[in-house]
Amino acid sequence: MLNFVFAPPLILSCICIFLAMIGYDYFMGWGMSLFSMTFGHLFYATWFIIIYAYQHRNDVEEETSMKHIKVNPDMISNREFDRDRFKK
Repeated sequence: MLNFVFAPPLILSCICIFLAMIGYDYFMGWGMSLFSMTFGHLFYATWFIIIYAYQHRNDVEEETSMKHIKVNPDMISNREFDRDRFKK
């Protein structure tokens, strides 16, 4: 399990770091080198998001029906409000 979770992002991170280190000479110049150094960790984070979503794919809560309560209309009508609503 740990090998499955940790190995791919570590490998991707090492690749990005390596490409960033040699970027000036062999990759695509300073721009790509800085891009790799800046965003290389996102490969690592994205992998954990994917793993978390996969592990919790069946964690959807079951829908529960609402319980309706019988209410007396006198309980919800505010007669004083109705009487005074249009008075000014």
